[in-house]
Amino acid sequence: MGNQKKRREKGKVKDPYSPEVIRKKRTLPKGDIIGLCILIALQIAGVLGMIFYQPKPDDVIRDYTVTVEPQADGTLEIHYDFVWTALTWTEDLTWVEIGMPHPDYVLVSASVSDTVERTEYFREDDYCSHRFFFKNAYFNGETVEFSFTIRAKGLLTQGAEGYVYEFIPGWFNEIPVERYTFKWKLSEDMVSHNADATEDGYAIWKGSMDCGGTVHMILTYEDTAFTPDTTPPAYTPVSISGAYNALNESRFVLIFLVSVGILLASVWQLYMVDCIVSYHRGRGFLRGHGHRLHTYGRDNPHYTRAVIASGGGGYHGHGRGTGGGGCACACACACACAGGGRAGCSQKNTTPIRGEDDPSASDTPTESSAPEDRK
Repeated sequence: MGNQKKRREKGKVKDPYSPEVIRKKRTLPKGDIIGLCILIALQIAGVLGMIFYQPKPDDVIRDYTVTVEPQADGTLEIHYDFVWTALTWTEDLTWVEIGMPHPDYVLVSASVSDTVERTEYFREDDYCSHRFFFKNAYFNGETVEFSFTIRAKGLLTQGAEGYVYEFIPGWFNEIPVERYTFKWKLSEDMVSHNADATEDGYAIWKGSMDCGGTVHMILTYEDTAFTPDTTPPAYTPVSISGAYNALNESRFVLIFLVSVGILLASVWQLYMVDCIVSYHRGRGFLRGHGHRLHTYGRDNPHYTRAVIASGGGGYHGHGRGTGGGGCACACACACACAGGGRAGCSQKNTTPIRGEDDPSASDTPTESSAPEDRK
């Protein structure tokens, strides 16, 4: 009788996940616990970074003044004044690039301020700009003031009831403007304008601009106001395509990359949590190839053998190494800037150059001489 009882007890199959069996077989997954804590800390740091990260510009334009005076033939004499402060100490401010409103223009050499050592004309397709190289280098809060004047053709257009100008002063995708003042000389034959105010004989636009901010100056005149050499093209509203806030874009890129990193870390964390759960319950909740991934705080050998038997696809073991990838983000400025200088952008040519079969024919950037280094 006693022997039969013993044989029956011996023939019973023990519960593989009973508390007693778990206590005997389990192994504390220290690596997963440490790894899980590290990943959680990194995720918290990433979230805080997304919340508090505010990219800083290398420069700030303290004052940006543009004064426009129309001429009898419809050309514009445009005077620019800048008060420009370099904020970074890691890279000197030695030159800037200012986008021009139309390729058909000349730089009045005598108007360039004495803080500028030389200038350089740049043109690519219908886009053109002028680069101004300073006599000194500026950094870490130092300020440079410079000014110049251009005479621009090709901006006068023919509206339904008279002449129309739509002028957009150069914008700066990576540099905020603390204060701008755009002025347009008033005259009796001016019909309308969209200025903020009028003062001392000028229509005035005032304010501040974030990176990539633009101002559309629209003015209409009587059809007898000018005597252009050629018939102006019909007026069509200007559409901006190259203005954007580069600082916000860099923040969005950071948010995207951190979000992807948090998502990938969560997948790895799920794997770690499954192993930790198996330490307490004897088995995890993740399954593959008909088996639990983890048992007793470690890889389930049945699952491992099943993966190997199927060809090894998808099994990478439960090592402690980590892998990573990199992402390079290239941001292009409409100015096609190069080198170590800063650059400002302007609307590319939206009005055909009148009287020219070849757009590159107008190639005289200054009144006194050809450019020092034509590109």
